[in-house]
Amino acid sequence: MYYWEDILRLCASIKLGEVTASQIFKRMNSYSKNNPLYEALKAFGGIPKTLFLLRYADDVGMRKAIHRQLNKGEAGNKLDRALAIGRADYVQTIKEDQEIAETCKRLLKNVIVCWNFMYLSKRLSEAKTDVEYSLLLKKIKASSMLAWEHFVFHGEFDFSQNSLKDSQQIDLQKILDPDLIKE
Repeated sequence: MYYWEDILRLCASIKLGEVTASQIFKRMNSYSKNNPLYEALKAFGGIPKTLFLLRYADDVGMRKAIHRQLNKGEAGNKLDRALAIGRADYVQTIKEDQEIAETCKRLLKNVIVCWNFMYLSKRLSEAKTDVEYSLLLKKIKASSMLAWEHFVFHGEFDFSQNSLKDSQQIDLQKILDPDLIKE
């Protein structure tokens, strides 16, 4: 690498506190994109990316873990689309109205996560054997708390006192008691 000494000098200057990283970035951004040191740093930065891609191509377990996380992120995106209820974009034109709509959507997502957490915690606390507990815990770890298929987003909602009773009989005290959590 032709500019290795310059890269080392740059790193030493940052490490010794003679210059801040933000000052370096400001200076680099003021240069043209074909500045030799800029090109050398860009090439040097490609090394970790290349190593990651090689590891990704070679390691099946790593690929599976990455895809599991991507699927969880996609579950959030699907929930966002479901909560849009018939429209893909905001129909509000005023920024404040858009923020209100976004906050409402975030609240609904949090309600879904909270309900799923409480329900699954209840199921875990009701496990009869350690094997049943372990199997259920394994399923929970493989899934997402953003699962929403069991929620009805369209239709009539009844908020009368009778309908607001807890149909699942979730005992919060039992769920939140740390002594009842199995390892």
